[in-house]
Amino acid sequence: MERVSKTLLLALIIGFFQIIQGPGFLPPADAVATVGSGVCASSVGNSSYVQVYTSATKCILEFDTTTTWAPPTGVYTISYLAVGGGGAGGGGRGGGGGAGGFTTGTTQVIGASMTMTIGLGGTGVANGKGTNGGDSYFGLITPAYGGGAGGTSFSSRNPSNGGSGGGAGIYASVTTSGWAGGDGTAGQGNAGGGSGSPYASLGTSGATSYDQVRNSGGGGGAGGAGIAAEGGVRGQNADVALAGLPTARPGNGGAGLTSSITGTSKCYAGGGGASYGHFYKQTEWDNYYSAPQGSGGGCGATIVGGGGSPRVGTVGTAGVANTGSGGGAGGVNNAGDTGYAGGAGGSGVIVVSWLKTSSNPVTSPSNVTVNRGDTFTLTASGTSDIAGVTRTWKWQQSSNSGATWSNVGATDTKSTTTYIDTATTTINGYQYRAFYTDSDGVNSDTGTTLAATVTVLAPPQTSDTDSVLNLTGTQYAYSGPISALNDTFTVELWVKPGSSCTTSSDTLLLQKANSLAISCHDNRFWIVTKDNSGSTLTTVDINNLVETNTWQHLAVTRAGSTSAMVAYYNGMQGNSWSSAALNTNPSQWNIGGSASLTNFIGQIDEVKIWNTARTAANIKTDMHSFTSAAASGLVNYWDFNETATSRVYDQASAATGLTDLYFVGSPTLLENIDIDTTTVTGTTIVKFTRSYITKNGGWKTPAISGSIRALNVAGGGSGGADRGGGGGAGGRLYTILNNLRSIETITVGMGGSAAFNGAAGFSGESSTLGTLVAHGGGGGGASASATPGAGKGLAGGSGGGGSFSAGVGQDSGTGNTGNYSPAEGFRGAPSIANGAYRNTGGGGGATGVGISGANGDSNTIALSGTRPDGGSGDTLSITGVAVQYAAGGGGARGISGGAAPAYESGFYSAPPGLGGTTGCGNGANFNQQYGGDGCYNTGGGGGGGATNYSVSGSSITAMSGRGGSGIIVLRYITNTPTATTPSSVTINEGDTPTFTVTSTPVGNLVRGYKWQYKASTSNTWVNVTDGTGTDTTTYTLPQQNNRARNQYNYRVAISDTDTVTGETITGYSESATLTVIAAGDGDVDYSALFNSSQAQSVAPMTFAGSSISAQVWVNRTTACGGANGSYAVDLYNVAAFYCKSGQWSGSVYSGSSDSQIV
Repeated sequence: MERVSKTLLLALIIGFFQIIQGPGFLPPADAVATVGSGVCASSVGNSSYVQVYTSATKCILEFDTTTTWAPPTGVYTISYLAVGGGGAGGGGRGGGGGAGGFTTGTTQVIGASMTMTIGLGGTGVANGKGTNGGDSYFGLITPAYGGGAGGTSFSSRNPSNGGSGGGAGIYASVTTSGWAGGDGTAGQGNAGGGSGSPYASLGTSGATSYDQVRNSGGGGGAGGAGIAAEGGVRGQNADVALAGLPTARPGNGGAGLTSSITGTSKCYAGGGGASYGHFYKQTEWDNYYSAPQGSGGGCGATIVGGGGSPRVGTVGTAGVANTGSGGGAGGVNNAGDTGYAGGAGGSGVIVVSWLKTSSNPVTSPSNVTVNRGDTFTLTASGTSDIAGVTRTWKWQQSSNSGATWSNVGATDTKSTTTYIDTATTTINGYQYRAFYTDSDGVNSDTGTTLAATVTVLAPPQTSDTDSVLNLTGTQYAYSGPISALNDTFTVELWVKPGSSCTTSSDTLLLQKANSLAISCHDNRFWIVTKDNSGSTLTTVDINNLVETNTWQHLAVTRAGSTSAMVAYYNGMQGNSWSSAALNTNPSQWNIGGSASLTNFIGQIDEVKIWNTARTAANIKTDMHSFTSAAASGLVNYWDFNETATSRVYDQASAATGLTDLYFVGSPTLLENIDIDTTTVTGTTIVKFTRSYITKNGGWKTPAISGSIRALNVAGGGSGGADRGGGGGAGGRLYTILNNLRSIETITVGMGGSAAFNGAAGFSGESSTLGTLVAHGGGGGGASASATPGAGKGLAGGSGGGGSFSAGVGQDSGTGNTGNYSPAEGFRGAPSIANGAYRNTGGGGGATGVGISGANGDSNTIALSGTRPDGGSGDTLSITGVAVQYAAGGGGARGISGGAAPAYESGFYSAPPGLGGTTGCGNGANFNQQYGGDGCYNTGGGGGGGATNYSVSGSSITAMSGRGGSGIIVLRYITNTPTATTPSSVTINEGDTPTFTVTSTPVGNLVRGYKWQYKASTSNTWVNVTDGTGTDTTTYTLPQQNNRARNQYNYRVAISDTDTVTGETITGYSESATLTVIAAGDGDVDYSALFNSSQAQSVAPMTFAGSSISAQVWVNRTTACGGANGSYAVDLYNVAAFYCKSGQWSGSVYSGSSDSQIV
């Protein structure tokens, strides 16, 4: 059987006792004798002091005298019986000795060797009470205390306390009570019997006085108290009972107890008997009465305690050795002046038993490496091969490398040979072992397996891909139960709602069960808080309408100190309110639904939980950036940037695994990007409709060979809320990029939030593509304030339109904040308010300024005048579909209505302006609650809002239109164009070579060709300039009358051009080689014809040796009479033939000068 050391606690106890007792407490482990055999063999100091027993399942040793014992290796728990030495009987008509204490139990083995201390029996004294028995003990057990000595009728009459108390000596005093017996130790023995029990019915004088009754008590036993002698007789040969006394009862010792620990039943710890009360003398038996002497206590017919002295005085009988029984009381001589000693107490005993060691080994659990959040299983095995022994298991855990161990629970999976649990980071490095107990119902033994270490892997690094949770209404994500939200908190998330938010059914976005919920229904977002009872505290809408199929950022904060809660929409504050403390009970997180609520249709991303109340500026930053796991106050962070969909890891540094998300219904994780390779054949179109958020700070770009067309549009500004100007469009940048960095920052600006209660519009957010920044559109002005200038539109990528303030026209916001050329946008239109006319201005657009409203009427019928339309946007087909980007929002109608149709009297206004994009960003008419929203993902400006108004006594809060969110679009040619490899060509001098490739154009891309050559000694490719077909798939060189281009390489450059966006990409074919073979001496004799401006060079040659021979045939067609030479052959720096001054000459170069030859 495999066993491992026991707990540190025992070792500490051992050490403690060694310190307080000194080095002698634990005896040396140098046992000198072996007792028992086989698995029961062990070592003792003296084998003659030990008796060996065995049974089918146990090894048993009885220690009769103090000695050392070294238990067998592998024995950890033992059963034991310990009996202290019996007390001596009292001398001189004494009480019986008390039995030694009787204890049983189990204990653990400590150390390699233990001293088995056996208590000696007490020693009798002739005229006294004798001595107590000695204690029996070993290891850590509570000692079995020695029995108390019996009392006497001489000096020191009182009996002693002990394991069992001694009996009292004879009572011989005229009092109302006798002496009490000694006390026993609770749990070990009983009290001794008293003496001289009074009989009140007999009176106090004459023949029946108490003083005539002389009785003593028996010693206490383990199984019962000592008996107090009662009644009595007198006389010598014929006992005569005393009238009125109870029937005589001897002072027997208390009963002992049996134990079968040795395998047979034995009796232990009987009390000693009391002596006869009057001695053998005429005057004694004539004048006194006494019960007979008591017998020793025992177990049924088996007597182990010593008997008391009869009338004829004798020494008391000793208790049986190694039973811990008390000695009998001694008598007195006939003169009555000399006592006989009480009997000695029986010596104590210790019996130990342990289970025979099983030969079956245990199998220890193996080390486990597991992902955080996964379940892991540890398994142990092994059974006892001893008949009748049952093995039970318990799993233990150590967090300090095995220094201390604790049980891990009582569930079924933890109390069997298999332990199953969930891996959290808390238990990383913990050790586990199986603790087992073998038991036959009486004795038990324990052991442990070897320890296994559980290694919990940290969650994988969040990936380079920005993924989102995609839900179709049948799935959701959930965590384990975790602690409650902090009293101060922030919750943030991105949502892209589908159709589920448009119905009246409450649809769950995010929930801390029974505490906080963010949901949507009826085109609004709602926040619900609950208390500990589950009762709803507050239900508040965020105060911005749901936009379907586009991303929106939601956040809610609570400050515990003030109970103030604030909702945020796209980083702008919405409603605020107060809520009492939320539910403090632990509960799980649900994202996108639950088992009992309507599930969300759409996408969710970047869920962050904080234990601080984030500011508006914090939230603006959080919206567009990856948050460090160690960020201060971050409690949970689910970014969904996973590579698999089995779970979503909580990225917060404090996460243990309980907050990892698991899925119901198998949702998908989709990349936060739209990559389109089909709409426009041959091109890749990448659309970002929301910021791309990863740990690397952006988008990991693919390898792109050619140029990239980029569209960067910022968020549009919202319109003003009270007869407001239109919002300016977000800045629009449309450019060609030659390359991208390996990681590009992608920040898509959100449009300005709706303005209400007369506020001016909010500017949109800027969009960033690497270093290219498009600036958010300016918010439109509002007329509510009487302060001059308050109605001015805000500057931005395009400026917001103005509104009138204090009845005066106000300027608009300027555009092109980035000072780009061409401009990213234009200014909005100023408002015109003069006299009775009140008009607003439209927001600026990407390609035009906003329009100022002018003239108009005072009713809804004619609707005359110049509308304050938004500036025109830029219609582009970069996505393959014509879309108008960055159009300005229209201004609202400049007059308000009360309860319709009572219009603002005395003033006139043009109709509300239209947004620069059809159907988006229209200004509000009076008695119209909302201005039109700018088209999302186009950067359109929001329409101006109307004035608050009443309907049937109800106040209606008018709001402006929100700015449209921005977008970033990249378009590039997907593949580098290719062509087949042209075949190499070998020709003779005078031939005309041709190279040909095959290449297939892609889609609407325009494919071009350009042939290039490279000399064999050059690394530079050069466009060809001669021949035919230089920009086609077939290229023909001029006739090769010499070998000047021998071994030249030729290839074709293939280019594709996207005519819609202008980007190009160029590829190259493999090269082919031109080989020109020199004309040889064949059947035809050729000559070369040169004029004075022609020459032919050959490759450099090396001549071996110091002499050369050269020949040439020359047929001049003109005379050579001039002074300048006309060279026929020139071997540069070697020799030359030339015609000069009418004759042929030559020269040889010697290395420093020419030698002329005529």
